[in-house]
Amino acid sequence: MMPHRTLVGDLDRASLTDHESRGMPDPRPLDGECCLAVIGLACRLPGAGDETAYWSDLAAGRSRLTSLSGNELEAHGTGPGDRSDPRVIRSFGVLDGVDRFDADFFGIPPRRAARLDPQQRILLEMAWQAMEQAGQAPGDPEQVVGTFVALTSSGYVPAAAAGDEDAVFDLTSAEKDYAATRIAHKLGLTGPAVVVQSACSSALLAVHTACEALLGGQCDLAIAGGISIALPQGAYRHVPGLMLSPTGACRVFDAAADGTVPGNGGGLVVLKPLARALADGDPIRAVIRGSAANNDGAVKADYLAPSVQGQALAVGEALTVAGLDPADIGLIEAHATGTRLGDPIEIEALSRVFAGVPAGTIAVGSAKASIGHLNVASGIAGLVKAILALENATIPPVPGFAAPNPEIAFDGSPFYVPFAARPWPPPERGRRTAGVSSFGFGGTNVHVVLEEAPLPASRPACGPGPFPLLLSALDGARLEAAALALADALEADPAIRLDDVAWTLLAGRKPMPARRAAMVRDRDRAIAWLRGAASDALLPDPIDAWLRGGALRPASLAARRRASRPAARHPVRAAAPLDGAVGAERRADRYRLDGRREFASSAGAEATVAPRGAGRRRPDRRRPGACGGRDGRSARAPRHRHRHRGASRRLRPGLAADRRRHQSPQGGLPGASRHRAVRAAEPRQPGAAPAGSVSGARRGAGRAESRDRRSRQRRLRPGRGHRHGRPLSGCPGSRRLLAKSPGRSRIHR
Repeated sequence: MMPHRTLVGDLDRASLTDHESRGMPDPRPLDGECCLAVIGLACRLPGAGDETAYWSDLAAGRSRLTSLSGNELEAHGTGPGDRSDPRVIRSFGVLDGVDRFDADFFGIPPRRAARLDPQQRILLEMAWQAMEQAGQAPGDPEQVVGTFVALTSSGYVPAAAAGDEDAVFDLTSAEKDYAATRIAHKLGLTGPAVVVQSACSSALLAVHTACEALLGGQCDLAIAGGISIALPQGAYRHVPGLMLSPTGACRVFDAAADGTVPGNGGGLVVLKPLARALADGDPIRAVIRGSAANNDGAVKADYLAPSVQGQALAVGEALTVAGLDPADIGLIEAHATGTRLGDPIEIEALSRVFAGVPAGTIAVGSAKASIGHLNVASGIAGLVKAILALENATIPPVPGFAAPNPEIAFDGSPFYVPFAARPWPPPERGRRTAGVSSFGFGGTNVHVVLEEAPLPASRPACGPGPFPLLLSALDGARLEAAALALADALEADPAIRLDDVAWTLLAGRKPMPARRAAMVRDRDRAIAWLRGAASDALLPDPIDAWLRGGALRPASLAARRRASRPAARHPVRAAAPLDGAVGAERRADRYRLDGRREFASSAGAEATVAPRGAGRRRPDRRRPGACGGRDGRSARAPRHRHRHRGASRRLRPGLAADRRRHQSPQGGLPGASRHRAVRAAEPRQPGAAPAGSVSGARRGAGRAESRDRRSRQRRLRPGRGHRHGRPLSGCPGSRRLLAKSPGRSRIHR
């Protein structure tokens, strides 16, 4: 298994150096401008409070569907009359801690926190945890962060009636439309804040929407995912003819499949353009190479019926966007609900896309067999599962699978259902790749193509100390807990680098009232200080001022986020100007993290820091990776141009007829996500009219020239279409390592 990467650093993935170990170049390089990276992740799922526990259950093939006794059902809110009702099935994917929330941490009075929908409460906590795991300080004014979430209609009814003082608060406390804006408000996020709804495919559609926003330049960073909490937990009522199982088991692709079992849970990912993630040194968990969304339309038997054609088109278009062949995929995380009708239709749709792929080469599974159907959050549970499978180079098993559904023609097909966990060998070319599907009632189909993270760049060894460790929290108790958690992490994983820890605590954390700081020379002294020992070096003046409530922020941090530069967790050279800081040398204010990772003495010469924005153009946030000039070149940002992505790449024969019949006039598949192409700005000729005063004739000529340019590009790239991928990078690690993880107290109903 792959070494687990930590919150504050990357480990060398020696066991996964596939092409490098064989001396082979990677034949499928990632497009850093069009791929997205997952740089943070948080999840709360049945039986698992974080992704580490979730992966443990998945790898062991454990089902977290619980069967509760009558007393336990009543404790979860089920009425006493349901005990004797044969239609009430005592099976459920129960989410623990639904009644817990750290109201003080988010500045919400306990009285109002008790009235807030648990879905919104847990989304707030997961958003903070995902941002901290990504090493991003919430509320940073220098980057625009978008919020794209999905959730179900609230079934939460507070015990106490609302008072007059809470009447306005109640307008937003249970209504799902306000979940995204509440996250943006509490975390200080200034990008688009959108609630995305498409029934069961909502959470994965939120991820797809966030990818489009990032590629379109609407935001620099995005939080995406969803949650579903149905109350009361523990049981459900079976209705003949619907998709819920009468036996309380979810047997996907199995001969005994009779329906699905509901569950509660959710998750969020933090997405960032791959080029920026690589430049910033963000640990990357997986790469989203492409995604697509569409709708079945009217070509199906019923409004709620699934469609082979619609599902196949979504999967095929996502592969086209990713620039991959069907044979490149090693794992499909299917939507599969364990129904006798839906599962065969999904495999038939996949078989159209993957026709011709060698038999038994693609594993197919579904997280619903482990945790139940999470309604709108089912897609994010599948996405997290695929990310963890790529990270650990392991194909997880499908719990409870005994014999294949006779309606599914697995024999001779590319697909197999894994009975037990098995190693995922590297492919002959490229990297391990997985697809994730999520299909909603009403016909909105979403598919995302993931690829394992690129290998981290080689780095020099960590230099000698001292290293600054800066901890802060809301109060003293939380501060002590954070220090002990970090000490435990350093003891458990000797590969964590102290320079990574120092930089993450400095630049990736939002300072809070209770603070501790020290200069430590090595790991042993760092652990001892975190557990209460005295520091072994004097604090420089800036850190001493920070302890008293002052600000401590490298003056170059804002520029470094925009410019091409060494990775953020690489040494920051105080004396050298940073690329993109046009017209001024930007230096760390009175301290440095140079190649030796030592803070300069406060008695040294003062660094000259230009005012923010002086001597440089503001970067164009509309384009991922846009920054100022470099090496003396112009700082003018390239213009961003939107262009429809034609899906001219040849699909498999089973899809060809559908594509010809439903192809749009522009040549793209219906429902496909739109590509954005970035073209460099042409130099302005002397005497050219300023922007905004171009004549109609000039504009018409420009459009004709643009059409000619696109035509030439299409002719130069026959059969390929526009290849766009999106990576998701993130840094794994338990939320227990967070320096300011919110504590959680019980919310009484």
